[in-house]
Amino acid sequence: MKRKIGTTGPPMKKTKPVSRDEVFDIICFYMGQGDCSLIRCPDGKIVMIDCGSKSDFQVDFVKIVMDQVRDPDWAGRRMRIDALILTHKDIDHYNQVGWVLGDTIINKRKYKKLKIDKIYFSWAYKDHSPLGRYKGNGLNRVVYDGFFKTSELYEVTICSEDDDENFYKKWTSNDSFKDVVAEVPIAGRKYTLFNGRTPDGKDWRISLIAGNVLRVKGALKALGKDEDQQPLIDGATEDNARSLITLLEIDGKKALFCGDATFSTERFLVKSQSALISNVQFLLVPHHGSDWASSIPFVSATKPAQVAVSSEYMEHTHLHPRKRVITRWLGKVGKTAQPHVIDYWEMDKVKAYDTLEDWEDQGLGLENSSSFTWLSNLPGADICYGVKGRLGLLYRAQVSKDLKATAFAIDPDNPDTPQFLNYRIG
Repeated sequence: MKRKIGTTGPPMKKTKPVSRDEVFDIICFYMGQGDCSLIRCPDGKIVMIDCGSKSDFQVDFVKIVMDQVRDPDWAGRRMRIDALILTHKDIDHYNQVGWVLGDTIINKRKYKKLKIDKIYFSWAYKDHSPLGRYKGNGLNRVVYDGFFKTSELYEVTICSEDDDENFYKKWTSNDSFKDVVAEVPIAGRKYTLFNGRTPDGKDWRISLIAGNVLRVKGALKALGKDEDQQPLIDGATEDNARSLITLLEIDGKKALFCGDATFSTERFLVKSQSALISNVQFLLVPHHGSDWASSIPFVSATKPAQVAVSSEYMEHTHLHPRKRVITRWLGKVGKTAQPHVIDYWEMDKVKAYDTLEDWEDQGLGLENSSSFTWLSNLPGADICYGVKGRLGLLYRAQVSKDLKATAFAIDPDNPDTPQFLNYRIG
């Protein structure tokens, strides 16, 4: 039986097949607290954006990525990654690269190692050690040693309206990436990795449109205001703000991948890349739905038709995604008849404490882990089902309106939930 992309459980309704030569085929995997996306370009080239998770991530979900990237029906028989985009140096965005793309053995099955032709990244450590900040699971070392037969590395900086401030640095495998071989200006604030035209005449392109926004350390000013007209403060780390931003374009349609972009990154995009980021078809929300991203100006500028948030199921360490963030995106996304379940955090210390006391007074069935407490029997829509100490409340809401949005929080205990999200634009 032919394998169905992106589903488990009951077969989906038959639809007219879409030619992959005419679309970007996008897969966003469940990586818990992490990110991993695969993109099949219309000409068959494969691009991976990030590949990481927390260290305790379940091997069964990693195996799903390993199988998909080697599936000849989807990836073709070339068995390679034409471009790996490492958005930034946080290990939950790259620490699974060696495991997923290497010659790994799981349950006595050996996976064939894949070639990574080119790697694009932000914030080089030093000219003689470009991937020195990407040391998790020894990624920098294995790339330098030629494990993936990588031919070129690129640090991409697009952070200014002044073209003189935008450039890429290039290293090659000829000297094991020890010296910069080129430093080239990027004109027009756009660096194109691949482009072409489909058999039906659709022009397509995959580009980087921001990177190293905080190349000079320090916060940008005038980041915008929140719903209460209070000025936004970028409380995220510098490496998050430096995230590479990837744009797909085909026949007037767009997709945007934001890494762990922050208010500072978003301000640059809104101010300097407004035409490129407007009216996107699909958008992977910045920074897992963090409070330090998804500013109102950015949400309003992108006006996406479809939105996904990559966050761990019942994630209660970083408290992602936040209610305010989800509410902003739901106010802008397009229409569909498909309902969705969304988990989100509301940061209200008083309400959290009162809720916990109320649960205890009622003698409800509670489960505890460290400072997190949740109901044994999850309630219905828009009812709090978890409390983290005095920090906030975790909600599960059934969005039954005609909203085309997906909170990417997959239940690992429920085999009928999707194992990844599959989108096609074109």
